[in-house]
Amino acid sequence: MGKELDQSNKSLFFLTVLLGSILLSWQALWLQREGLCRGEETDVFRLRLAASVLVVLSLAVFFCLALQGRRDAEGTAGEGSAAVNVLASLLVLLAALLRLGELLRESKNVPTNNGGDVFQSFWGSSYSPVA
Repeated sequence: MGKELDQSNKSLFFLTVLLGSILLSWQALWLQREGLCRGEETDVFRLRLAASVLVVLSLAVFFCLALQGRRDAEGTAGEGSAAVNVLASLLVLLAALLRLGELLRESKNVPTNNGGDVFQSFWGSSYSPVA
């Protein structure tokens, strides 16, 4: 029972993280809409990047939980269902990774003050990955 409770707690936490990513996406869309109403272009890259990273993180955890469930279900009647769950979790994770990759690729094509550096775009101009 302790293992199932730990998995439930982990799932609840990462579902909350997913909800947070939805709120970030909502805020980005709201800001973008407000900018359009004013005739301005609004930079929402940081919000979208944060939301995408949270989604990938959460889905990676759910994929790991699915793998663990598949191992636990070996030799039982639920083995087939667990295998489908692993495949579904993998496909959803891959879709989120593709979307994150596309977001990063698009950000490099947008002219910025710092040459489109993704790290500087996210952290601000004072960030340097090299100490």
